[in-house]
Amino acid sequence: MNEKINNLIPKAMVAIKSSGIAHNGVVEKEFKGYISSMGASIIQAGLLATLAFYQNDSGKKADSSFLLKAILSLIKPDNSDETNLIKYVINKSIKENVTGNYVSVDNLDPDKLYVLEQEVSDALVALKLALRTFKIKE
Repeated sequence: MNEKINNLIPKAMVAIKSSGIAHNGVVEKEFKGYISSMGASIIQAGLLATLAFYQNDSGKKADSSFLLKAILSLIKPDNSDETNLIKYVINKSIKENVTGNYVSVDNLDPDKLYVLEQEVSDALVALKLALRTFKIKE
């Protein structure tokens, strides 16, 4: 197994608790599905579209934004104050020569976006493995 993912698993266990995914050591079964399907969604729809979908929790049995909080806690540096994964990804992937407050897809660096996509994917794998240490509520 990837050493990076091995190092992320203990942090993922903490992130599952601190993000609100687990309550008293129990995780709603929907989160197992959210984690499993998010990787495929990133491949099919792209990182930003997937994050936008998971940020909106309307019509879902469990609040999928908790998953985004857990991922953010795994990929952002400790000194970052960012609390929203979508904003974090956009801010980290903006091309260096872009000025002003308006950001479009043309202003995003595909190489930086790819690196962030890999980081999110690694975080998802670590969360999926860490989730196995919790009781799943059926």
